[in-house]
Amino acid sequence: MKARQKHLNRFPLFFKKTTPILLFSLSCLVGQAQTVSSSMATPVELTVGDKIPEIFISPIVHYSSSSVSTTQLSGKLILIDFWGTTCTSCILALPNLKKMEELFKDRIEILTVTDLETREQVDETMNRYRSTKGLIIPTVLKNQILPKYFPHEFVSHVVWIGPDGTVRAITGTEYITAENIQQILDNKKVNWPVKKDVADFDYNKSLLDFSSKGELNKTPLIYYSTLTGYIDGIGGEEIVFTDSTSQTTTVNTFNHSILSYAYGSVVGRAGGGIDPKELILRVKDSSRYLNTNHEYQTTWQKKNTYCYSLKMPASFNEQKRQKLIAEDLTRLLRALFNVTVTREKRLVPCLALVRTRRDDKLIASKGGAYLYTLGDSDDVKKLTNSNIQNLIFHFNHETPGIPWVIDKTGLSEKKMIDLEFRIKSFQNIKEVRRILKTYGLDLIPAKTEKEIFIVTEKGWQKSSDEIAYEIKK
Repeated sequence: MKARQKHLNRFPLFFKKTTPILLFSLSCLVGQAQTVSSSMATPVELTVGDKIPEIFISPIVHYSSSSVSTTQLSGKLILIDFWGTTCTSCILALPNLKKMEELFKDRIEILTVTDLETREQVDETMNRYRSTKGLIIPTVLKNQILPKYFPHEFVSHVVWIGPDGTVRAITGTEYITAENIQQILDNKKVNWPVKKDVADFDYNKSLLDFSSKGELNKTPLIYYSTLTGYIDGIGGEEIVFTDSTSQTTTVNTFNHSILSYAYGSVVGRAGGGIDPKELILRVKDSSRYLNTNHEYQTTWQKKNTYCYSLKMPASFNEQKRQKLIAEDLTRLLRALFNVTVTREKRLVPCLALVRTRRDDKLIASKGGAYLYTLGDSDDVKKLTNSNIQNLIFHFNHETPGIPWVIDKTGLSEKKMIDLEFRIKSFQNIKEVRRILKTYGLDLIPAKTEKEIFIVTEKGWQKSSDEIAYEIKK
């Protein structure tokens, strides 16, 4: 008998006139059958370079008709986005599709595809999220045919079809930008990596099984560890698998970064992550650890993530298992990447949120429903009938690239406040301070004690990169 425990998936949104293209975007983990009519031919999986047949699509809501064919839509760029109710990131990407529709106007036609069955279910789902509340976008209900032409397992999955009906590329939704759309409209050649999904990947197998085709299983192994490169077509899973027959436990982590393993070597568990505000990189090339060059995430992952497997006796308790993982990862990082990890408490630069006046009338809540819309996708960012701790949380956990923010206002959690920010991003501290001052608040330079993780490469010199967040005066 074998028992499988799945832990965390940490890893697991210009224009000259030209001939439009056809683009299919599949952006959710599809696990259920879906419904669309098509031509009489049996759907055959299509890939880059293949011609598409005529496909009849229905039913559609929030659209000018209840059905349409790909032939009827020729002459326009068509964006078909598959999403599901369990895929939050897919839903939150929908406003970007709406922006593309508004940007390219009559040269683009957007059809999203969902596993929902009614218009009411679609509207209810949209209204669950601040950024999609009230969003009206054409939606195909219960599609069955398109996934057969373009099968996929993971988000996101985008099929680009050119004006001649040929599949030009298969990517993730991160490629759906105005610049990339224009590149296809200009009929320029693209060399994007072809996204593929492995449907039957067995995350419970050891990495040695993949490399040796299972030959080593003829002599069962009790203990070993393995580190390999990126495996294409699978997610960033972390799996703990116990085999009661061989009395062994295997820990597998797939497609994790060096930084993730470095963190694991410190805290005693595989995988994980570090808040960048608690991190210093003393390395020759920071892009090996963080996507500092702003590459497509899939491209960066292929070059800079790894798979780790550790098999050990099942009799090891949790404490002994975690200690072994920490020691093993520390050894591997030193041997293979010349990396060591330390942690220490130190005074670090931060920003202190303070009151510049004791009168709270400017921030006092006027009552009403609680509202939290501080994300960069919101033109006007509001904190209504909330407390100051929510603003601190947004600074520290949802705003990369600024120092840590500490609360020195003295306001209690029970003190309800209203704040409104007309800014593009909270990363613009100068603008944030300007608005805070109108409420009798300010951010001032300070220092606070934090536990800092320091990742150091052997041979690092001060002339190399040192990534740390400091206050820019």
